[in-house]
Amino acid sequence: MTSGHFTHIHHGKPLIEWSDNIKERHDYVRKIKPKRERALRMALMIRVPDGLIPNAYNEARLVYEEVWRAYKEASRAYWEEAGHAHWEASHEEVWGVYEAVWRAYNEARRAVDWQAIHDASCHQKCPMRDPAATSIFARGKTLKQALR
Repeated sequence: MTSGHFTHIHHGKPLIEWSDNIKERHDYVRKIKPKRERALRMALMIRVPDGLIPNAYNEARLVYEEVWRAYKEASRAYWEEAGHAHWEASHEEVWGVYEAVWRAYNEARRAVDWQAIHDASCHQKCPMRDPAATSIFARGKTLKQALR
């Protein structure tokens, strides 16, 4: 499965992020990131089991994504249909809804114990099991150094 919540899509925090297509990130790491970092980055990008993600957060995320699509559509309408008055009305209406949904989504995200979910799903020797760590590279940039 290429979509879902994954640990360490990036080297720091957040510990867990949603990806619509993790294969794109894998390709990016393989092509762009320094060779010495690639194995560690790939080893720590682990799909989090759906059952570990709280339903309240998932519901808030899905609503947020839907409203974000509506906002982008209102933006597209402005540029493609060139109706400035239409844009103002659509933008204000959608932006107001977007802001409210964004706040609810962030509240739901803050309510989740991401460290506990990370610890239950990531590598047993992941450097980020230490809540004070700020990067997967806390012990070094190679797989051998980091997962000792």
